Amino acid sequence: MSQKLNITVVSGSIRPGRQSERVVKFLTKETSSRGWKVNIVDPATTSPNLLTLRYMDYETQGLDAPQVLKDLSDSFSSSDAFIFCSPEYNFSLSPILANIVDHFKPEFARKPIGIVTYSISPFAGVRASVQLYSLIAGIGAVSVPASMPIPSVHELLNEEGIPQKEEMHGFAKNFLDELEWYTTALKNART
Repeated sequence: MSQKLNITVVSGSIRPGRQSERVVKFLTKETSSRGWKVNIVDPATTSPNLLTLRYMDYETQGLDAPQVLKDLSDSFSSSDAFIFCSPEYNFSLSPILANIVDHFKPEFARKPIGIVTYSISPFAGVRASVQLYSLIAGIGAVSVPASMPIPSVHELLNEEGIPQKEEMHGFAKNFLDELEWYTTALKNART
């Protein structure tokens, strides 16, 4: 049986016509059906400026951090786990996702992060996941071994995030079961 968990889904695109909204809607439904509290960070509506100072640097320099950074820090700190959703741009992860994450570090420490990549091609953004594993290690978090690559995302998920193939629920179940296991184990270890 699923535990009540607090999960933050970080969307990785701000481009016009982005497919991330389909993916985030799908993940929100799948995680909510488990009774989890789901927080969505959408860089199109909640995005810090390009990184000049990390959130933790403001205090050490006697500066007041922008409210968007304070809000994100509070949200990330209260999360038990994260799902990073990234398209693949030029064989790499989304720069806006990296920008959001790079503002923070202690908020992610010893917490699990599940990777969901997607593309309109059959390759499902898997090359972005390689970069995400490095990023996750760099912020002191734990990447969940199971990932969820979504190929031809525009065909597998409609605009409302409803799967067009029933097996999408099975893929999500396997991915979220693994995320839940790591979240529970690491949450218990942190306390």
